[in-house]
Amino acid sequence: MLKGKNIDELYIALSKRLLKNGEVVLPRGMKTYELLDTNLILTDPTKSFLTLRSRNLSLSYANGELVWYYTGNNKLSYMQHYSKKMKEFSDDGVTLSGAYGPKIKKSLPKILKLFKKDPYTRRAVISLFDNNQNYLNSKDVPCTITLHFLIRNNKLDLFVNMRSNDFYLGLPYDIYSFSMLQVLVALELGLMPGNYHHHVDSLHFYERDKSKVLKISNDHILENNSKQWKQDDFIKNIDFMVDVESKIREGKNFSIPESIRKSSYCIEVIKSWENRAS
Repeated sequence: MLKGKNIDELYIALSKRLLKNGEVVLPRGMKTYELLDTNLILTDPTKSFLTLRSRNLSLSYANGELVWYYTGNNKLSYMQHYSKKMKEFSDDGVTLSGAYGPKIKKSLPKILKLFKKDPYTRRAVISLFDNNQNYLNSKDVPCTITLHFLIRNNKLDLFVNMRSNDFYLGLPYDIYSFSMLQVLVALELGLMPGNYHHHVDSLHFYERDKSKVLKISNDHILENNSKQWKQDDFIKNIDFMVDVESKIREGKNFSIPESIRKSSYCIEVIKSWENRAS
């Protein structure tokens, strides 16, 4: 188990563990380095956007994907705006069958009702892996199994369970999106977010990314990192940010109120969306 107060320190420590202890396996004939039964704990979910120089995470993609989840979208056209490669995962060229958004959007109101009825409930679970779907030949099989919200010590914890997680490509974006949903639910309940727990059955990276993982393992956290934004500002203004994202993607005009201008994080996200659209 690895525990850290921000994603940067967790990511560096995890890269070292993978390089040292990862065992070679060959899923679909591709050389892969794998750790089984990995547990991560992020003690501050509002510090979940990776800022390491060795892994240049896309601010526009991370927040575009978060909006995609929040709005319950499953359309390929939306995610192709952020990554043309997404078409490789569509079975019908129109939707992504494993999209998390529809299940999240449908389940969040139920989660809130459960907590308002019983703050100690253990039933606040969102299931993202659907055994009723035919994944046999699908190009888009969900990696995430469940999101389990728990209130303990008057804080909201989130336990994420994943069958599979690509350390280099997927894990930073997954932790960001899910921790921000944790902040969202906590805000709706009038609570502070507690610990973010991330459990992965098969955590791995592919041979093609080994040099990148080595670079990450030798990185260090800057003491005065200029990217220590207030991520929760995005959640506090999520309806406005959803509207702005849509207008930018569709080439429409919009105005930014003074309250949003005061948030360096929201402004940086908006700039990143504008840069992508241009």
